[in-house]
Amino acid sequence: MWGYSPQGDSKGIYDKLKKPAFAPPSWTFPVAWTSLYTIMGIAKYRIASKEKDSKSAELLYDTQLGLNFLWSFLFFKWGLRGTAFIEMAALLTLITLTAFEFYKIDRTSGLASETINHKKERTLY
Repeated sequence: MWGYSPQGDSKGIYDKLKKPAFAPPSWTFPVAWTSLYTIMGIAKYRIASKEKDSKSAELLYDTQLGLNFLWSFLFFKWGLRGTAFIEMAALLTLITLTAFEFYKIDRTSGLASETINHKKERTLY
């Protein structure tokens, strides 16, 4: 199963990319993504725990989580940079919609999701 991991040589690939001077070093990504996924999990838990109907919000969340997973394969494993860029646009749209739906159910979860959206936009290429 590990052979299908998109991470392979992602650090080496990232280090070889043409980046602006303000690009973060590669060691920051595991720290940032661990924090982001923790916040995302807490937000989803809060939504799932509410008595309000949250099926559409949870479907949006699950879909954007799947696209998030797919992006690493597109960019690092398969080297499809253009496709990864288009997929990222769809992903950011779904994250925004998820944050909006979460906000209608639970303000804290919606604000947390929108914060994650802004962090992902900044890590785009």
